[in-house]
Amino acid sequence: MNRLLLAATLAGLIWQPASLHAELTYERLLKAEQDPGSWLTYSGNYRGWRYSPLAQMTRENAHRLKVKWVYQMQTTHVVETTPLVADGVMYFSEPPSNVVAVDAATGRQFWRYRRVMPKKVIPLQNPRF
Repeated sequence: MNRLLLAATLAGLIWQPASLHAELTYERLLKAEQDPGSWLTYSGNYRGWRYSPLAQMTRENAHRLKVKWVYQMQTTHVVETTPLVADGVMYFSEPPSNVVAVDAATGRQFWRYRRVMPKKVIPLQNPRF
């Protein structure tokens, strides 16, 4: 029985997506420009440029872009989030206080953290005037 359990555990590790969480060290954040396929901070890097050197999209081919996947948030709140991408996983927040991780290539959800709000806290929508 122990061999069966060990085999099942190893199979689960092998078939599990390689990166359900990203190893974000201080060093990696400092060198974010060297990882152009990731978006590790609010502005992309500590310099705050909000610029990506990726060159797949250009003015010449932008008209051929197509939607690959859509993630629909189940909320009526105003959504203001900057998705972070590391190791092929996109992380973003959902109102009022949730976090979601999806496969950046397919949009398939890996996990969601739902924070239970205390009863005395009323999450406010940010009205637009």
